[in-house]
Amino acid sequence: MLTRVIYTSRIAAGVGMTEIERLLARARRMNRQRDITGALMICQGRFVQVLEGRSDAVELVMDAITRDSRHHAVEVLGREFILKRQFSGWDMALLVHPTCPDSLGLVLSGVAAPTQLLDEIVQMLVDAGTVPFR
Repeated sequence: MLTRVIYTSRIAAGVGMTEIERLLARARRMNRQRDITGALMICQGRFVQVLEGRSDAVELVMDAITRDSRHHAVEVLGREFILKRQFSGWDMALLVHPTCPDSLGLVLSGVAAPTQLLDEIVQMLVDAGTVPFR
């Protein structure tokens, strides 16, 4: 069964783009091994990430993220079973954006569903020409 998890966390002080690039390179290698796909957005001192894959593999990654000192205040915004991947073929798409999606604030406040955040992230990636959606 496939699972999708959307979470956000605050980037720890002192973690710059060089460290994030190392983190991303390792995550991509591990995701390929575990057959995990997804997208990582960096905005306003936050990570916003979507992970897709087998439930057990996604939970292993989430456990590692919650223990990772580069992440603070990890908050799972949504967890659902899915039939089809949104980021098929991508071990981890990256979008660095100066502002977070409007829907993030709405999801954090409980006004919007995580699917609205996912839709906005997907659209931002499409607009950037980053992800070849199928």
